[in-house]
Amino acid sequence: MRLNSGTLASADDVSVLTGANALAVQNADGAWEIVQFANAELTAPNQWRLTRLLRGQRGSEGAMRHPVAAGARVVVLNDALVQLHPSQARVPAFYLWGPSGKPVSDPAFQGATLAFDTAGLIPLAPCHVRFAWSANGDLTISWKRRDRAPSAANLLQAEIPLSEAAESYDLEILNGAGLARTFLAVPHHSQIYTAAQQAADFPSGLPNPLVVNIYQRSSVVGRGRQQTESLYVR
Repeated sequence: MRLNSGTLASADDVSVLTGANALAVQNADGAWEIVQFANAELTAPNQWRLTRLLRGQRGSEGAMRHPVAAGARVVVLNDALVQLHPSQARVPAFYLWGPSGKPVSDPAFQGATLAFDTAGLIPLAPCHVRFAWSANGDLTISWKRRDRAPSAANLLQAEIPLSEAAESYDLEILNGAGLARTFLAVPHHSQIYTAAQQAADFPSGLPNPLVVNIYQRSSVVGRGRQQTESLYVR
C-alpha cells in the first residue's frame, strides 16, 4: 500500500482484535471493505506491506464477495473520521473535500451530493449452524451469534457484547420452490421445527440437505446479513 502522507505501525493481537489498525479498501464494484492489519513493513518510501489481515470488519463482510484490483483506493481510519449518526443514514447531503491547509475555494477541492447506508448497524450473519433430533421427531436448529462491535473479536472475553437492543432472529426453511416456512423474531439461539410442521411442509419427507436461512434482527435496520446453511439431516 502506498500512502500519500503519514506512517503506519504494527500492533499486537489484542489491540487489533479491539479495533486498531483499520483501513477502508474500495473494491472493483465501488463498495468499501474494512480491513485490519497486525504487521506493517516499510518496503520503500511511503510504501508498506501489510500482513496478518482481518477482513470484512465493522459490518463490511458483504464487500468481501467482490475483487480488489491493484491501485484500489485505501483510506486509513483514525480518530479524524467520525461515524455518521444513525439519523443521517440514507439522507442525501452535500460533501466537500480537499487538501488540508487550503481554503474550500481552492480548485483542488471537490464536492458531491452523497447518501450513505447503515452498513455499520447491520447485524452480522450468525454462524455454526447445527441441528439435533428429538425422540418425537422434532428437529432443533441452533446457531451462534456474532456481533458487529470491534470488541467482539477479542478472544479473551467469555461473552461477546450485544450491540442490538435485544436478541431476535428470523429462520427460513427452504424448499425447491422457495420458502416452506418462516419463524419470525425468534428470541434465542435455536428453534424447534416440530414433526407436525415438517410433515405439513414436506409431505414426502425432509429433503437432504435441508436448506435454511438465518438472520439476526435489528430494531433499527431490520434483518441483518443472511446465513445460508445446508443441513444434512439424514
